Amino acid sequence: MNTQISAIIIDDEQSSREILSNMLAKHCPDVNVVGEADAVASGKALIARLNPQVIFLDIEMPSGSGFDLLKEIGTLSAEVIFITAHNHYAIHAIRIYALDYLLKPINVQELVAAVSRIRDKDIRITHKILTLLREQLSSKNPPEQIAVPSLNGLEIVKIQNVLYCEGDRNYTTLYLRDDSKIVSSKTLKEYERMLPQDIFIRAHQKYLVNIKLVKRYLKGRGGVLVMDNGKNIDVAHSKKNEVVQALSQAAV
Repeated sequence: MNTQISAIIIDDEQSSREILSNMLAKHCPDVNVVGEADAVASGKALIARLNPQVIFLDIEMPSGSGFDLLKEIGTLSAEVIFITAHNHYAIHAIRIYALDYLLKPINVQELVAAVSRIRDKDIRITHKILTLLREQLSSKNPPEQIAVPSLNGLEIVKIQNVLYCEGDRNYTTLYLRDDSKIVSSKTLKEYERMLPQDIFIRAHQKYLVNIKLVKRYLKGRGGVLVMDNGKNIDVAHSKKNEVVQALSQAAV
């Protein structure tokens, strides 16, 4: 990476801004911090004046949250890396939409990894995802879509259209109702955390299944789930009772 990336830090704590700025200077020399702000209003003005490529945005600030800032800005031509001191209630939504976030105290490896992903991102997709995130945070309904990092970029998928996920070490293949599939660079464990647990169940070490799209259950030591598309999914013996109970509840 030889071209510089302009960045600003928006965080109400001066010490946090200094720590992050020093970490970036030492470990991410291609990132040039061009400005800092300590509140929503000053952050909004700074973004308008400097038009940075990256915003390191604290979620919790006394003057309003980082999400309040995003709502006020509207269209944004920058990547956003969220920062929080807590496992914030919105972290789940941030994960679902494949956005980057850093927990304080910031881990150097996680910071470097988040920065390295910036150049590969399409700002048009980021804008769409931030719009989805804003809508989700203002809604009381569970998320209807998920952002899937794939070999071709980032794809937005309706959760109800995911039949099942198949894990293979550091990758997961999502099989969809239209018979298409997406190979994702996230682990099955990550999708187990991201997808709604009242709909998706871990039926096997390799499989995460949409319980609403199971056509029938075939008895056996562990059993077999027959999916809407005719695919048979083996159920691990250790998961049998849990799967049968989930099927019973889904049928009610």
